[in-house]
Amino acid sequence: MHQQNRAGFTLVELLLALMMTSVGIMAMARVFVVANQHAAYAKEETVATLLAQEIREKIMSANFTDIYPVFNGIDTNIPGSIPATAAVWAQNLHTRLGPTGRGTITVTTQTQDHHIPNGIVAVLVTISWKERTNTVSLPLHFDVAKIEI
Repeated sequence: MHQQNRAGFTLVELLLALMMTSVGIMAMARVFVVANQHAAYAKEETVATLLAQEIREKIMSANFTDIYPVFNGIDTNIPGSIPATAAVWAQNLHTRLGPTGRGTITVTTQTQDHHIPNGIVAVLVTISWKERTNTVSLPLHFDVAKIEI
């Protein structure tokens, strides 16, 4: 019997090539999913940073004697703790970070912490949100000095 030269692939070769191609495509798809998740996390962190800067500017522009009584104790999860001057910021926070977004503000004076010089208040703004099952927090610390004119 005489053997013919055949051009092409056998069914086994074709199935093997399809399987290898499928594994490669699934691996690439997973890379895109992970990259998309990381991009979403980076977006949330950028939004949180902008929100912290937004309220910092509002605090810095307030009258020094109003900083402690107006901004201390703000918690965006407690509507009664949000003064009118921070209402838009609190709304932006919940709109941009969703229902798990939270902003808190603590103002510390020299009478509460003797390490703080007189005429200065220490402010801590904390923005937090959920990423999957983890709570992520972004703290912003800054001081405000009383300016005599």
